[in-house]
Amino acid sequence: MYARAYCHNTRAKARQLLLLLFALGGAPLASALNYCVGTSFELDSALTAASASAADDEIQLQAGSYALRSIGSLVNGALTMRGGFPVGCSGFGSLSAQSTITNASAEQFTLSGNADLILNRVNFSGWREVFLGDAQSAVGSAGELRVSRCRFNNSINGLQISARRFNVRVENSIFYGYSNSGLLITGRATGPEGQLGLIQFNTLVNSTGSVGTTKGLEVSVNGPFSRMHAVNNVINGNERDIKFVGQMVRMQNNFWNTELFQIGGGLSSGSSANLFGNPGLTASPAFQPIVPSSPLINSGLSTGGDMPSFDFSGDQRLTGTRPDLGAFETSVDNSSSIVVTSNADSGSGSLRSAITSANTNPGFKKITFNIPGTCPQRIILSSALPAITQSVGIEGYTQPGSVLNTQGVSFDGTVCVFVTGGNAIGSGLRLQTQSVDDEMVVRGLGFYGFSSQALLISGPGKGSVRGNLFATGLGLPGLGQNFSDAVIRVQDAPGTVIGTIENADMNVIGGGDVVGVDLQASAVGGRFVDGNLIGINSNGTTGLPNGIGVRIADSDSDSIRKNLLSFNTSHALTIGGTATNALVLSNYIGYSSNNSASGNGGNAVRILAGSGHRVRNNRIYRSASDGIVVLSTARANKLELNYFDGAQNQAIDLAPDGVNPIDLDVGQTGANDQQNYPLITDAMGSTAQGEVALNFSSANGTYSIELYANPNCAASAGGFSQAQAFLHAATGIVLDCATAVSNCSKQLLIPVTNRFLVGDLQTGNGITAIATDEEGNTSEVSACRMYRLGGNLFKDGFE
Repeated sequence: MYARAYCHNTRAKARQLLLLLFALGGAPLASALNYCVGTSFELDSALTAASASAADDEIQLQAGSYALRSIGSLVNGALTMRGGFPVGCSGFGSLSAQSTITNASAEQFTLSGNADLILNRVNFSGWREVFLGDAQSAVGSAGELRVSRCRFNNSINGLQISARRFNVRVENSIFYGYSNSGLLITGRATGPEGQLGLIQFNTLVNSTGSVGTTKGLEVSVNGPFSRMHAVNNVINGNERDIKFVGQMVRMQNNFWNTELFQIGGGLSSGSSANLFGNPGLTASPAFQPIVPSSPLINSGLSTGGDMPSFDFSGDQRLTGTRPDLGAFETSVDNSSSIVVTSNADSGSGSLRSAITSANTNPGFKKITFNIPGTCPQRIILSSALPAITQSVGIEGYTQPGSVLNTQGVSFDGTVCVFVTGGNAIGSGLRLQTQSVDDEMVVRGLGFYGFSSQALLISGPGKGSVRGNLFATGLGLPGLGQNFSDAVIRVQDAPGTVIGTIENADMNVIGGGDVVGVDLQASAVGGRFVDGNLIGINSNGTTGLPNGIGVRIADSDSDSIRKNLLSFNTSHALTIGGTATNALVLSNYIGYSSNNSASGNGGNAVRILAGSGHRVRNNRIYRSASDGIVVLSTARANKLELNYFDGAQNQAIDLAPDGVNPIDLDVGQTGANDQQNYPLITDAMGSTAQGEVALNFSSANGTYSIELYANPNCAASAGGFSQAQAFLHAATGIVLDCATAVSNCSKQLLIPVTNRFLVGDLQTGNGITAIATDEEGNTSEVSACRMYRLGGNLFKDGFE
């Protein structure tokens, strides 16, 4: 008998707009898309389509204003909304550009989903409130509700975030004009151990004399976050600037005057350096910038790798020794700035002299550049530079002629200062942090040719590597450009950030003979490699290969997100040793903007060992071997919503090499516990809806099954077909008939609807499937089955 397995395709107000998707910048629904929108109608249509898509999608808003009615979206998959794009969404526009979404009737703007929800550079005005939530998330899932560089001018609440399981991050945003709360964070006791909240660099201000019953920052939870941290915020002009109910919050370097704590709410241990009194803001209620005499200036806490690069207006975040409080960073600079005025190896005005000076003077310092002459300037080292042992920011973009990058899949910036070595010199820069409070920043430099690595980051503190070029950009013929071992090596240094989600922070990382980014052992972990070109040159089309693109070993919770990893001679990414809980999210692997032969020489992702790794929503092209490989000592690795295309062998290969047979015996061990894939027996329907029949054998437990469309059913070199375009996910499938010696086998019938509309059946009609158990063990990709146009398989269904 067949058991029906249904999956949800929810949208508060379904609309018949799918045929408009081609005008919005791509094929419909099948896989992750970027929607470029320039009108209110296009934005509404993109919200409809992206909310229904179970893949992870991004809506890019051209700079300007959009008028919408009530929005109540239940979102499948992750959704990012980013504003400030130029016409056509080429690049990311100026750093100050934003987009505004208005509502004339004080209605609700709601996004609630089962994966990450991200708002960036979007302003909301005239709404009742903006609401973000994770109510659709399943038990055991993880994600983030993130708001960055947004403005909220709404009638009741500026922004309400309801987090049951996900982390929360709100930064560089402005809240005003509300009658209840500027930022309201609620939650329940269902969150996992380790759920985090970070509220930083925000301005929450109501005009004096109109406070009513307003709260600036209100945290009200039933079952607290494991850690809620508010740092460097300005909260002023409310009846209660802060109100905490049922939650202890660590408040550091914030400004507020009035407070209310109830039912266990209050300030947690570690709260310190908060300010009270007159914040010194201008009279404007809309933006509340800081006046020159404000106590908020240079009073913040450096949050290391967590500190954003730019403020609300797009200005560089750290100007002085410490950041300013609130959403704005002034130009007041109280730091000790050491200026490099010579490209000589040593002597007065040299980089070597600047590092020596920084090391002998405690406190945060900046090393800036003003070398006479035209760009580029090459610093040729004859011996290793001193290790940097004090907190310092090395700001290469201060050299005249330097330009920040604006692109997302290429690098159009100009780096003017290059540090070059040779086989006799081991490292370009050594950042040796001494304490957990140390932060060392390297921004806007170029590196060529060292025998070990260009950058070595070590110790208990944080490194921040943003907007640099490695083995490219200088254009001198015959220059030895490679690094004999690694490009960037990180030893411990928890919280280190290499690139960010801002295009201006993109690094171009190539020339590592062994590895591009080497994340070595860390007891704490939590390093981030975000938004970089790794193995591909700044033009986004030609190779600048490393051996391995990124290597993770012996650490916990490192994240590799939204990078382009192509042309590497070995694997794009490896995870091994005792590593746990690595996140590989939304990367383009083997991709180039001109669709060239840009695949990596081995696997896209090779999981050598460890558990709890999550490989989600990556687009994987042209691997010379298998796409994702899991070896025998690795288990509980969840591989979901990935797109595979090109000449790779198996899309997913669980050791041993080759397609594994379906095993009917219980208690399998090895790679992902040798989780069986489903066997598709038939697939039939119309271009609007259909059904897929499967046989599925596994141990007792709860499973999810993902279905994928393929242009055809031709087998890859490794055996079965690819998993090319995500179609549908059926969750909560329960198997309960296994015995002590035999797996449970059931026949399933999965309805599929919208995902087939328009595009998928035009490009092909092969169907494949994967299965994942409740511990996160994902199977290989099943054999392919042709989708037949006709009636339903079983008109009345089966029980």
